[in-house]
Amino acid sequence: MSGDRLWIDEDETKLRQTLFRVIKNETQHRVHNYSWFLRTFLYDDFDQKEYEWMEKLVKEYFDSRFIPISDDSLYMAVSAVYITIVRNYQNHHVQEPETSEPMIEELTGFFDYLKSHGIELENGDIRILEGLLHSFKMTSNAAAESEISSLSIQILEDFCHDVMEKYHFDLWQSKGFYDNILIHIEYMMRRLETGYEVKNPILNDIKKQYPYAYEISMLMVSIVYRYKNCYIQDDEISFIAIFVEHFLENVNQKLKAVIISSTRFSVNSIVSNWVQIHFQNQIETEALIPKHNLEQYLETHQVDLIISIMDTFVHPSTATFRIDGIPNQYTLTAMNALVHKIRMNYRFREMIKIYFNERSIRIYREKTEFEQVILDLSETLKQEDCIFDVRKFAEDVLQREVNYPTFIGDWFMLPHPLVTFAKKTAIGAAVLKKPIRMQEKEIHLIFLLAMERKQNEHIGVLFEFFRHMAVERSAIRRLTAVETEEEFADVLIQVSNSLEIYKS
Repeated sequence: MSGDRLWIDEDETKLRQTLFRVIKNETQHRVHNYSWFLRTFLYDDFDQKEYEWMEKLVKEYFDSRFIPISDDSLYMAVSAVYITIVRNYQNHHVQEPETSEPMIEELTGFFDYLKSHGIELENGDIRILEGLLHSFKMTSNAAAESEISSLSIQILEDFCHDVMEKYHFDLWQSKGFYDNILIHIEYMMRRLETGYEVKNPILNDIKKQYPYAYEISMLMVSIVYRYKNCYIQDDEISFIAIFVEHFLENVNQKLKAVIISSTRFSVNSIVSNWVQIHFQNQIETEALIPKHNLEQYLETHQVDLIISIMDTFVHPSTATFRIDGIPNQYTLTAMNALVHKIRMNYRFREMIKIYFNERSIRIYREKTEFEQVILDLSETLKQEDCIFDVRKFAEDVLQREVNYPTFIGDWFMLPHPLVTFAKKTAIGAAVLKKPIRMQEKEIHLIFLLAMERKQNEHIGVLFEFFRHMAVERSAIRRLTAVETEEEFADVLIQVSNSLEIYKS
């Protein structure tokens, strides 16, 4: 140190990365005073007009491509590029990278734009800038599949699964929520990997006002640690909590419940308050009614759950939970298990709607061959624009059956290709009134599965359902007894409700 000067003896790459991180942190507190910080570090080499010209240039790049960018991100991008060129002016260059790794695709246009306007950037400069800019939204379509890594998808799938298992909220129910939080997780992981993590100025407010959402979001900590062997910051957890709180308030579909009242007012009050306290985000109590009014009420209202204070009452078609006496911890655990089962059954119902439709279901009333069934179902998948090529897809399925048969039980098959991926995941179904005999088995049902290359948690749920269904002869009989394609999906849902598929 000498006077008001500080000499730093460090590698230029690390020095620039440190400056970028300081800028990122400082931006959180001094949004409206950008230039003072650069003056402090660059001294006489800082030129206000030159900086403003570069700011205008970078802003024009984002505006011309309809890319929304915050004031903070614009300042950081401009300042990082400006520090880079000034350090080069000062003859503080970085070494060329030893490996010629391809440039991050979404940043290529930005650097080409800067070069076309006379800004000289070497490969070493670009590599350092990439680390910071990769954590920004640099394209107009941040939800594009090419920009979302498979790791981010896997992390979100694990998070949705854990939230369902522990808190019984189905985060998959809203595509809008899923897509938005997926984008956030992608940039969160980029920040984690590059070291340019952000601060949340309202962290403490989130913890105080959204404690339940924050607690749910804590599940993300162990998931990220499992894949990256490091912990995410508290600030990142609070950002996730904002998404979760929005889901709980605006998206979450509460189960509609009625309480079959007791003759004792005090018991009714205790049970109603208990449900409100412990299940306020999961159950909406619609009415407190006597048993003799229940059927009339069900005729005009949708009810997902009946809570009965009467010891012996169980409704034949609507999920019923009986509370004996004063609710306790055992009651809470049992109610959570039932809520979870109802949620999972509803989720499976939605999956049936997504992956099955009457056009992809074939009912064979006459004797047919396995190869013909596969060709027919492949053709239906092609007509629904789910696969690329009928012949190639069918051949891959048939070849797999030669080496790796897909029998599940004695009456059911789940054929799918070994190497051919689909445009989108879908299932074709064949009901065989006259079963096909293969390897000493009589096959009554065939589900032909087409799968995308990307991770899809739904497939795991469907496989688990198929595994349980295949060993239930009564389920196979019910499905093979259908007479129309429309009836098939309804019976499939009914079968799912009768099987104990999911863990409580």
